[in-house]
Amino acid sequence: MATIVVGIVVAIAAGALAVGLVAAVVDTPALFLCAGLLVAVAACFLLSWWGFRLTGARRARTGAAGLSAAIGVAVTALAASTILSPFPAQPQAGAPSAVQYWDLPTGSRIAYVHAPAAELPARSRR
Repeated sequence: MATIVVGIVVAIAAGALAVGLVAAVVDTPALFLCAGLLVAVAACFLLSWWGFRLTGARRARTGAAGLSAAIGVAVTALAASTILSPFPAQPQAGAPSAVQYWDLPTGSRIAYVHAPAAELPARSRR
């Protein structure tokens, strides 16, 4: 039974690692997130199948498939409700009146507003 629980944890960690590795190569979120989910579900299936076989379960493959599907659905639901939820729409705000622009040699343009430094309180000398 401990093999199955450890397998779930290892599968989720392997999925997260796969997301990072694929994201380093490809910048399409659907691709690297699906790759991570696929790795997590596949690792969960293999490790839980091994765990069910060690426990002597008759239908080890069916149990592993069910557990892997449940883990896949749980990871997808958790990600969809937390890290994949979009930010709320920000209201359109006009640029401040004192905005200035800095054209960089690379072709980029940066907008800034100069804010004078605040005076620090004088330190008392002994």
